[in-house]
Parts: sequence; C-alpha cells; structure tokens
Amino acid sequence: MISSPTQIYPVRWHQDKVLLIDQTRLPGEYEVVEIHRCDDMAQAIRTMIVRGAPAIGVAAAYGMYLGAKEIQTSDRDVFLKQLEAIATQLRQTRPTAVNLFWAISRMLKTAYETIGTVAEIQAFLFKTAQNIQAEDLQTCKAIGDNGLAVLPDSPINSPF
Repeated sequence: MISSPTQIYPVRWHQDKVLLIDQTRLPGEYEVVEIHRCDDMAQAIRTMIVRGAPAIGVAAAYGMYLGAKEIQTSDRDVFLKQLEAIATQLRQTRPTAVNLFWAISRMLKTAYETIGTVAEIQAFLFKTAQNIQAEDLQTCKAIGDNGLAVLPDSPINSPF
C-alpha cells in the first residue's frame, strides 16, 4: 500500500510489522504501536487499541499472517492445525466483532485452498491480508465519494 504523509490509517503494514494507532489514547494523544507477533495483535484487539469493525478485520487478517509466519513446520497438515489454533485465539479477543470473524474465515479459506508448500501458503496469506486492507480502503473511499456527491456545491448556499 502506498501512502502519503497526509493519509492516516488505523492499521498499516510497514517493514515486516503492523503499525496500529493506539485508539485508547485518542483524542488526547497520538501514539503508534508496533505489532510483530500474533500474540501482540490478539492483545491489541482485546484491549481495544484497534477499534472499529473494518480496522478490527484488517488487524485480524494481519494477526493471522503474523501467526502463520511463527509456525515452525513444513508439514501442511501440522501447519493448518496450528493455524486453526491461531484463529481460535484471535476469535476469543472480541467474540461479537463480525469483521474479525469474517477476516479470520477468509484467511483460513485461503490457507486451505492454497496448493503448495507452507511457504507458499504463508505468502498467499500475506497477499490476502493486503487485499482485505485494500478492499476496506476502496469501500471507505466509495462511502466518501457518495457522501460528497450529495453535499451542496457551495457552503454559502447550504442549509447546514
């Protein structure tokens, strides 16, 4: 994902880690938390460092990828079993978060449907997490564009 200095993302992949805006500190402070491991992502979701359904889904997808990278096996069946355990761990962080469950399911589906080595599965999981984030950004942009279309052309003539 390419970003400009004026764009702010609640969840961002950067140089082999996830950067989260610590939403527990807003609006008084702006702090970014670095996430390197699945356990840290689970804690960030549980403690509401990351908030909002779409951001939670993106964070969960990256959490699944981080967990997949931590699995030390080349055996596909062992890998998938351990990935299921990671999915369970992440699901328990926010049991009512629909996007969290959706993203985890999508990541598991990717893992099971990918033919190839564990390394290839891991690569597809990373691409899927990136796709989930890109799709969320497209949705947000479409919402903004549609909202902009209904605003009056000039704030002077606006009834608001």
